[in-house]
Amino acid sequence: MQATKSRRLGAAFTTILLTTMGAQIGGAEVMKVANNIRSICDEAAYAKALATSFKGKLDAALEQAATLHKQSAQWQIAAAVEEESTKRAAKAALSLLLKQRAKQTKTAAITAAPNLKKAAMVLLARATALMTAKDLQPTGAPQKTAAVAATASSAFASSDAKCTISAQQTVETQACDLTKIANSNIETEEPPTTVKHQIKAVSDTYFKPPAITITAFAGGTANSQGNIGTPDATNKDCADGNARGGSRTHGLGEDVAFAATTHSTFSPTAIGTVNNDKLECGTEPDDDATAVPKLQQIKWAICTGLTTDVAKQPQLAATTADELAELADLRQIAQQILFSRTEIEAIAENQRDKQVREKIKDVYGRGKTDFAANYLKALTTKLNYNLGKQNVIEDIKTIVEKPEAEVILAYFEGINYHRKQEESTEKESSGKAANKEKSAKKSDNGDDKKEQDNVVKSACKSFLNQTTCKKGQNCKWENNACKDSSILLTKKFALTVVSAAFAALLF
Repeated sequence: MQATKSRRLGAAFTTILLTTMGAQIGGAEVMKVANNIRSICDEAAYAKALATSFKGKLDAALEQAATLHKQSAQWQIAAAVEEESTKRAAKAALSLLLKQRAKQTKTAAITAAPNLKKAAMVLLARATALMTAKDLQPTGAPQKTAAVAATASSAFASSDAKCTISAQQTVETQACDLTKIANSNIETEEPPTTVKHQIKAVSDTYFKPPAITITAFAGGTANSQGNIGTPDATNKDCADGNARGGSRTHGLGEDVAFAATTHSTFSPTAIGTVNNDKLECGTEPDDDATAVPKLQQIKWAICTGLTTDVAKQPQLAATTADELAELADLRQIAQQILFSRTEIEAIAENQRDKQVREKIKDVYGRGKTDFAANYLKALTTKLNYNLGKQNVIEDIKTIVEKPEAEVILAYFEGINYHRKQEESTEKESSGKAANKEKSAKKSDNGDDKKEQDNVVKSACKSFLNQTTCKKGQNCKWENNACKDSSILLTKKFALTVVSAAFAALLF
């Protein structure tokens, strides 16, 4: 018993050792779905499934980008109809967040599209080639259907005969089910790794015609049509009417066979090479090779398609302000929209992220239902708008699904624009009135002139050398300091006026 246990431990240790050695010397494994390939139909189904999945990556990303764009439009409309400025800014921030995510997703799809589309084209061409070759590949020797003897003048000598044998090629008649591999539904292929990156595929020789072996034989006087004019009904030879064997005296015939090949052998092959612990997919095929791909192009297509990722940005799933505050991309936008430049610059750099988080919670609501009640509800609240001569009442989610969504958005943006103009005009008018009253008081007290002088003086004092001082308005370098020269000019002007008046009195 102890010996049996020792043998088991030894076998287990050997297995572990061999596995470790295999990994160290670069041994690779076949990927999950590819490992089930057993036939030409299986490989064709595998190629077609991968091509579909590669195109599906792009379609899913573009669909996600379109969804994010619609969600952005929802919040853009919600911001346009919002009258309260803080909420309007908060809704605009969400619109920009989703617009940015839509753009990032679309950009990722556009970047990945060339490789994924080409990989899909290669694999579809491979599937087509496999199916075509399968239909043309012989399954055995041709079936001879007739043998006819005739005179062949001067083929070999002055008097000879020929035997024309007709035959039909035998091919595979069973159709492939490209929805299955090894009679099972096709699963999603796993991503390749530095250890597991092999597939099973037929070699390029499968697409070449098999070697043909022709065996010709003659017996008796075969150069006379009369001697071989009675066909052998069984073997389709030109003969004297007797079957093959000792009873035949005269005969001329041939047999055709295909040499044994390994065309349909599915050997594991790596789709890439591992360098510095990284899987590399090789060289992209040119257009000619894409149309008629060989095994090298197939490996590139599978490797590239499986390793090319299209990053899809998520939709906005947050239901509370706490969840919103955790979104890094929203915090970047909130920093620009929910704060004034003065406010954000006053916050220390190491405290800025914390303050932005708190601002998001303040604006969107700290209660569990505040965000839903004050913001999300707006997306399902019905709005009244004019579309041409028609008055329509719909919620925002319905509006963005309409073909005229951009026109309707422009309608609400127009309302928002005019509201901002009115607010700006009112603010400007009230500001002018206040400034006018203040200026009148200053004029009475002479304060406005003092303020202007103080500003100029302060500006000149800020220049610390003669060069920059000379460039300042009404500034002059004097006694190693930059001073306001307008004061001196004013004094000189005053003296000139006094002098002129005094001279007028004298004369």
